[in-house]
Amino acid sequence: MQTPPSTGPHNSTARRSLRARLGLPVSVRVGLPIAYSAALLLAPFAVAALGFWAMLIPVFAIWFGAIPYLCLAGPFFALALTRYEPDPFTFALIALFLNVASPLPFALLLLSLGYPLDWSIIAPLWQFGFYIAPFWGGAFAILYRGLRHLLTAPTDSV
Repeated sequence: MQTPPSTGPHNSTARRSLRARLGLPVSVRVGLPIAYSAALLLAPFAVAALGFWAMLIPVFAIWFGAIPYLCLAGPFFALALTRYEPDPFTFALIALFLNVASPLPFALLLLSLGYPLDWSIIAPLWQFGFYIAPFWGGAFAILYRGLRHLLTAPTDSV
C-alpha cells in the first residue's frame, strides 16, 4: 500500500513558490505576447477601476474609446516596445500623440463609408480622449512591465 503524501511544512510541494506551481516562468516567446495582450486589454479597465469615483468618467471612456484604443495603440505600442522600455511616462506620451492623430483616420473611415464628415460628432470624443489616453498608456506600461516580469523572469531558488 502507498502512503499518502505528507502535508506538513516540510513537504517539497508546499515549499515551492506559487509561480512554480503555476508553471511559471514560461519562455519569452510565449510570455511576452501574453503579457502584451493582457496589458493592452486590461489597461482601460484598470484606469476605470481606479477612477470610477470621478463621476464614472473612466468607465464611460471604455465604451467610447475602446475600439480606437485597440486599433491605434495596439500596433503602435508593439512598435514602441521594440525601441523603448515600458516606462509609464513614455507610453502616456505615445497614447496622447495617438489621440491627437486619431481624428484623421476616423474621418477618412467615415468618408470611405459614404458618411458626411461631421466634426461635431468627432470633436467631443477626441477632446475627451485628451484626459483619458495618457492614463491608459501609462497603465499599459505598468501592467506590461509587471506581467512581463511575472511571466518570464527566472524563479528564486529555495
